[in-house]
Amino acid sequence: MAITENNSGSQLAVITTPYSVPAAITSDGAFSFSIDVSVMADGDVLKIEELKQVNASSTIRATVLAVLSDAQADLVFETDPEVSFHSLQYRFTQTAGTGRTFEWSVGQAS
Repeated sequence: MAITENNSGSQLAVITTPYSVPAAITSDGAFSFSIDVSVMADGDVLKIEELKQVNASSTIRATVLAVLSDAQADLVFETDPEVSFHSLQYRFTQTAGTGRTFEWSVGQAS
């Protein structure tokens, strides 16, 4: 099994604007999303979602993984590995506070 970085980047959040990172992943594998939340301060709110297509004919659906508020003691939020055969995507939205620049990465095992 090879473990690689599928994609990574940074994004300056504009309040209430959702960011899909990366565009939909359509390759088979197990994926994990990591986002550096050390930049959050009191008054900030960040919603993290996973969007998944469960079979070839289904619609991609969102699941809220977490809503983080204020300065964070755990400086990196990481999802559990998620197996996908069709389409998988991660999205975050800063809903309150001062827009922050978030660094993120998607790991892949295949």
